[in-house]
Amino acid sequence: MTRHTDTWVFNIDSEVWDDCLGHKTGDEDATPRFGFTDTDDVSPDDFRVGDTVLARIVSDDSGIGAVFEVREIVPADTTPHSVPGYDFEWIVFCDTVQDEFNSIYRENWERFAEVSNANLEAVKTLATRNVINLFPEYKQTYIDGLLEHDSVTEVVRTRLEDSRESGDEDDPSIWIEKTEIEGRNYKQDGIDPDHPLAAHIQETDARIYKLTAPPDNWLTAYEYAAFAFGESDHGLWEDLSPGDVVLFHSRSEPAWEALDEQASCILGAGIIGALTTKPQDESWWYDERPNSPKDQSFPYLVTFDRLYATGDIEDIEFSRSILSKDTTEANADLTALTANGMPFETADKICNETAETGFPRHRIQEPLDTTADSEPGRTLVNAITAHLKEVPPVAIHKSFTGDLDTESLLDGLYFPDELGETIIEQIQAALQAGDHIILTGPPGTGKTEIADRAAQSLADQYPYLYSGAELTTATADWSTFDTVGGYMPTETGADDATGDLAFKPGIILNRLKDTTNGTQANEPIIIDELNRADIDKAFGQLFTLLSGQSVQLPYTRNNREIELLTNNQLEGVPAAHQYAVPNAWRIFATMNTYDKTSLYEMSYAFMRRFAFIRVPAPDLPHGDDEQSYDALMDIMDQYVAAWDGLDPSEAQRRAVGRVWTHTNHAVEDRAIGPAIVYDLLAYITARHTSANELSTPLTEAVISYIFPQLEGVPERTKIVAHIADVDAVDRDMLAAAARDMLQVTLSDA
Repeated sequence: MTRHTDTWVFNIDSEVWDDCLGHKTGDEDATPRFGFTDTDDVSPDDFRVGDTVLARIVSDDSGIGAVFEVREIVPADTTPHSVPGYDFEWIVFCDTVQDEFNSIYRENWERFAEVSNANLEAVKTLATRNVINLFPEYKQTYIDGLLEHDSVTEVVRTRLEDSRESGDEDDPSIWIEKTEIEGRNYKQDGIDPDHPLAAHIQETDARIYKLTAPPDNWLTAYEYAAFAFGESDHGLWEDLSPGDVVLFHSRSEPAWEALDEQASCILGAGIIGALTTKPQDESWWYDERPNSPKDQSFPYLVTFDRLYATGDIEDIEFSRSILSKDTTEANADLTALTANGMPFETADKICNETAETGFPRHRIQEPLDTTADSEPGRTLVNAITAHLKEVPPVAIHKSFTGDLDTESLLDGLYFPDELGETIIEQIQAALQAGDHIILTGPPGTGKTEIADRAAQSLADQYPYLYSGAELTTATADWSTFDTVGGYMPTETGADDATGDLAFKPGIILNRLKDTTNGTQANEPIIIDELNRADIDKAFGQLFTLLSGQSVQLPYTRNNREIELLTNNQLEGVPAAHQYAVPNAWRIFATMNTYDKTSLYEMSYAFMRRFAFIRVPAPDLPHGDDEQSYDALMDIMDQYVAAWDGLDPSEAQRRAVGRVWTHTNHAVEDRAIGPAIVYDLLAYITARHTSANELSTPLTEAVISYIFPQLEGVPERTKIVAHIADVDAVDRDMLAAAARDMLQVTLSDA
């Protein structure tokens, strides 16, 4: 149950009234006690010693009949002083403030609703539930009514007056109906600049909206870090923009009719990141479930750059969908989610005071700042920020189950015989299987381009899973300091050995937390030329993490050891010293098979954590006959057609094609890919020489783009000799460069 104030109503059946008040024991000092079970939707932790209890007798003539003060809450099986004949789970013992009025205080519910500015049906629930923690408005109405009741003693009168004047400022979980909240005036112009949500509004002049949904839909929204619109609300979805601020309003009635109603409230907020759509074949929301009588679809998503909640998010198991939970589990989740939310009545009152109109509760989306002099949105943000807890803006418990956009990934690239489509299909299958990926192949086959495009497309297509992507290149100097992190002097520390040190995360850990604000991130990393690094030296503790086990690092932050956690071992929201690995996080790496030695030096322990996907060079015709020449020119024409901005002559295409063929056929399994051919053609067409001069620019291009790929290759002498046999190549220029750059002489071939 959400705790709103320090005042409770206990509805007590007239048959057990005397038992609860201790009248039947014959002991004048008998302690009033009231029993409850878990079905009452309240827990012992919701009470505070000293809380006020308005005891309401339920009979043909119901009303408030006594006032008590909470003294102790104990499990029922630990005390002999339970309520006879009832199987309660825990007991609230109270001290008497006034034991039975001379005449009970009967509520006029219509008048009560009018004075409280509340819905009549909501007010009537005060008489139907065993225990209710009063909203501030309800508490105020009860106090005003009881102070006018002639049966109230001076002790009770003083207590009620003190309660009204003091409010509930000592309890941070309570929403307070007064002008001061957390020491600041929620009615003041502008908003609290210290909160990131408020700072964003001030810095960007963002628009503020409210989104309304049933409470179980909000449970799904936090599960997927996204809010959904149906087909009929497509226009309202389109009205929103990245950077807009939205407040999350929960209705009281769940979409799942079997679940308990919750208090209508504002339970969170967010800064919109992107508008996107969800996979068509996936059912997220309760009304999308298979065979649902409503047969609804909610394909249009709002995702978030920053996401906040007021509830006990850490008590909710987001690894399982609401569709897989029973009603007991789902009700517990809803109770945790709506805990500490801003009551609808509070939001409605703020709107009435600032805009002379109530909070818009009905439509799924409405703006809260409609005119320059009407700012209920900013006032609501100012009132709620002290109660917001930041939560991950990506769905860290969800796996990748979507599809890659093959057409966009291959745009501007050419692969023969649908090889490109096959590579993308393999990448998609590896992602869905939960594997990291290494693309292997000769230099220039497009490995890095494909890996980078695939990782970036994940962030673009699935922003509720991924927050970006990062490309880096491995080096021989890499160590765990580069990948995991280590201690570094702080910016304010001294330059000598006595300066302060702080943990600085490495390139891998920086993909798991936003480097600017510390919030949870999920950025796939692309490591180009992975085989340049000493894998064991560079990855260290990451081996354990990649195998699905959590790791503690020998570093601290805020006096806590740095922890690398898998998402299923994370409890609640990651703390500052914790780095959580989302289920969908992936490493993309490329490996140049020109240097096979490094490939086979990789340990099996490392290799088995990756799916190896081959990106080969195309098969080129071998021979100088006319048929081979025609086949080669067909291949060259197909590549040139896919490359925008290149218009080489037939002679240039023929010469470069011959160089490509001689390079790839010189030594078995030693080849270059079309990206290097593109570089050769781009250089030649840009090099200004006489009309018939091709030898010089072609040879320069070979030296500039092919020779660097041959460094360290044992068979490089034979490859250079084969290239020198191409008629259009300047043999002397090539030989001189080979001696200087590769320590190769053509006479050795």
